[in-house]
Amino acid sequence: MRLSIANGIRTIFPVLERLTMRLLLMSLLLPLSLALAGCGLASFDIPITDTVTVEAGAPSDEQTLELPEKFKELRLNATKEFGDSGFGIKDVESVKLTRARIKVLTPGANLDFLTSARFFVQGPAGSGLENKVEIGSVSNIAPGSTSVSLSVKNTNLKEYAMLDSMTISAEADRGELEEAVDLEVHAVFHVEVF
Repeated sequence: MRLSIANGIRTIFPVLERLTMRLLLMSLLLPLSLALAGCGLASFDIPITDTVTVEAGAPSDEQTLELPEKFKELRLNATKEFGDSGFGIKDVESVKLTRARIKVLTPGANLDFLTSARFFVQGPAGSGLENKVEIGSVSNIAPGSTSVSLSVKNTNLKEYAMLDSMTISAEADRGELEEAVDLEVHAVFHVEVF
């Protein structure tokens, strides 16, 4: 009888020892994993909004849609939102266009002069990123529309954000415009940082 109790204790003791070690290991790893999870990526949005006037008449180039000045030499790291984040440009992990909209501001006007539009990004001459890369588009704009949202591509713009500036341009299938139209162009860039 004593022998069977002693054998039982010897059998149970290693099981209890392994269970105790697992509980101890879990109690150490849980706080560590929670701490590491807090050291992940932070993120913030940078909204850019500006207006432009599309002049009346036939376009000189049916493929060009003039965008506001803010989009021509865009410096995301010079925005208030970037400054308020407390991060530097070297901390950037990714920059993506998440929303873009074209809205008519002129009362009674609409976007009937447009059938489609495409947004592109490119870097300045000598940057190695001079070629245009499409980052958003809209097609089949419904007659009478006064606002359209672009479908945006999941393109990481980090390399462009690291430059002194980048240019957002637009191409469009457009027709003649009887009267000048004021447009608001709104874009939101989502920035993830370490």
